[in-house]
Amino acid sequence: MLTTLITLTMTLGAFQDAPAVTEPSVAAPVPVAQTSEKVASYLKEAESQLYDPQAAGLKSLEFDLPVEVPQLGRIGQVHVTWIAGGQATIDATMSEDTQVPGMPPGAVEQMAQATGAEYLNAMLNRPISMLLDNGVATLVGAEDGLVRVDFDAPEARDAGIAGQSYLFDEDGVLRRSVTKMTMMGAKITAKQDYRWKPAGESTLLLPDSQSIAADMGFMVQKVDVSFTYQMIDGIVLPASIVKTTDIPAAAGGGTQRQVQAVENLIVNGKSATAPESAPMGG
Repeated sequence: MLTTLITLTMTLGAFQDAPAVTEPSVAAPVPVAQTSEKVASYLKEAESQLYDPQAAGLKSLEFDLPVEVPQLGRIGQVHVTWIAGGQATIDATMSEDTQVPGMPPGAVEQMAQATGAEYLNAMLNRPISMLLDNGVATLVGAEDGLVRVDFDAPEARDAGIAGQSYLFDEDGVLRRSVTKMTMMGAKITAKQDYRWKPAGESTLLLPDSQSIAADMGFMVQKVDVSFTYQMIDGIVLPASIVKTTDIPAAAGGGTQRQVQAVENLIVNGKSATAPESAPMGG
C-alpha cells in the first residue's frame, strides 16, 4: 500500500495533470459540454502570467529520466520526446526481473510513464491548458477567498478521478488544486498548494515549490516539491525536481527524499551539455 501511495504522490507531484500521450491513430474523446467563453478567457489570462518556454523559442525536447523507487534504487529509464504542436512520446524501459513489492509489473511501467509525463509538464510549464484541451471547466465562485474552477473530463473519470478543482487568487495566479479520486477501493482527497517565483528578470512566473497532502481517510501522506532551473539557449528549463515525502506512522514513518534530474537532454535538436547551460537559483 505504501508504494501505491508513493506512486500517487509522484503522479500528483510537479503538476497534477500531464500532457496527454495517445497513439496518433486514436482520436481524443470530444466532451459533449463545452467550456464557456468567459471561463476559457479567464483561464487563458491566468496562464498568460506563467513563463512559457515555447514563447521563448522552445520547439522540441528529448531527454532520459531515471526511474527510481525507494529502497530499490534505479529500476529503469524513461525516454521522452516532444515536438511543439505534436504528441509527446514517453517510452519506459524497465530493468529485467524488477519487482516492486505491492505493485504488478504493468503498474510499475505506468508509474514510470507518469513520472516522465510529469517532468515534461514541468518543462513546458502549462498546467492550466489541459482544462481547455481535454475537458470542461466550470466557474464555481469564491471559496476561501479564492476563485474556484471545477474541471471534468471523461478520461479522468475513467481513471477513478471523481472531481478536480483549481483555485486562483485575485490576481488570477493558481494557488491550489483539489483532486478527489478512488484508488484500489480507497477514496482519496489530494490537496496541492502552489508557490511561484519570477523567471529570472522577467515578471512571468515559474514554480518555486509545491505542497501535496493526500488524505486516505486512515492516514495523510504529505509531499513537498521544490525546483531548480537552468538556462539553455535563452530558455529556462527545470534542472531538477526534489520531492520530500513524510511517511505517516501508519505506514512505517520516516522521510524519503527523491531527486529527479534529466539525462541526455536535447533542446531544439542540440545537446544541452553542462558547460552550455547556466544554473539559476533554486
